[in-house]
Amino acid sequence: MKRYDTVVFIGRFQPLHNGHIEVMKEGMVHATKNFIVLVGSINGPRTFKNPFTFEQRKGVIESVLKNKLADFSRELNVQVVGVPDSKYNNDAWIENVQRIISGVNGKDGSVAIVGYDKDESSAYLNWFPQWGEVKVEYNTDAAVVDATTVRNILFEGLNPGFFRGVLPNESFKFLEEFKGTDEYARIRDEYEVVKAYKKSWEAAPYAPTFVCADAVVVCAGHVLMIKRGAHPGKGQWALPGGFLNQNETVLDCAVRELIEETGIDIPEKVLRGSIDLEKGGVVFDAPNRSLRGRTLTHAFRFNVQLDPKGRLPRTKAGDDASDTKWIAFGDLDENNTYEDHPAIISKMR
Repeated sequence: MKRYDTVVFIGRFQPLHNGHIEVMKEGMVHATKNFIVLVGSINGPRTFKNPFTFEQRKGVIESVLKNKLADFSRELNVQVVGVPDSKYNNDAWIENVQRIISGVNGKDGSVAIVGYDKDESSAYLNWFPQWGEVKVEYNTDAAVVDATTVRNILFEGLNPGFFRGVLPNESFKFLEEFKGTDEYARIRDEYEVVKAYKKSWEAAPYAPTFVCADAVVVCAGHVLMIKRGAHPGKGQWALPGGFLNQNETVLDCAVRELIEETGIDIPEKVLRGSIDLEKGGVVFDAPNRSLRGRTLTHAFRFNVQLDPKGRLPRTKAGDDASDTKWIAFGDLDENNTYEDHPAIISKMR
């Protein structure tokens, strides 16, 4: 059996289940000094796909390490570290992971990544060719566990007894407590809305691809945002935008949605003249960027000016927006910003 100075286990742990524990055990057996649990998707709003915060997941993992895996981890330096997503930039994510591991392991120690190569969600296992690999073959019932099924049962409100056989007690207890929170109620409402939305087109012969346009309106180091008035993303800040109508171009869609949702006090002709030609119609097409299904958006940057009194242009919420706000680039909060809009803003700056 080959052993390594450091073994790394990467996952979202939404939530931690018995399959994860089996992987941890195998990884620790192959580690001589360090075992690092990298918790992904720590940035972004809470949704039914990513309902639990990094601190919540870290707490459950550390409890399991202490209560169930002490015999495996006793001689190791075990750390639970968060790593943010870098949507549309895998290289940046890989570099971040490499930097975290180098900070623990040093530059000369041997490293391996442990995991179960099951589907496209495990693609990251092949992104570190310089490291060794510890493959896990499940020989227990833990093999049939997947976190998506656990989350679906959680937000369907079905019998939680199912969790007893697939989750450690630490995760089960956490989920029982979570079900009593306002955040659970909000996410479950969103889950029901999206489920009904998908049901409306489930009879189509092919899964549809939706097309949207978003307006990235920039002025004096600020970006114009709207607060979403309905699910999905109710209460989160988002770029003005929406679905493409059958009789319009994506540019016309971006301009229409901008005016309808923000009522920005700039004539349409001036708005169209303010479009940045180098950043007009940029496509953002991450396959899982939207909970609603396969959704592509075309983003247009509008460079607008302060009004004659040196103020940001006046706006007034309308259509699907409950509020509008000019937000300084330095004040953007990824944890309360809709879908991949922080990545869009970053790319369009």
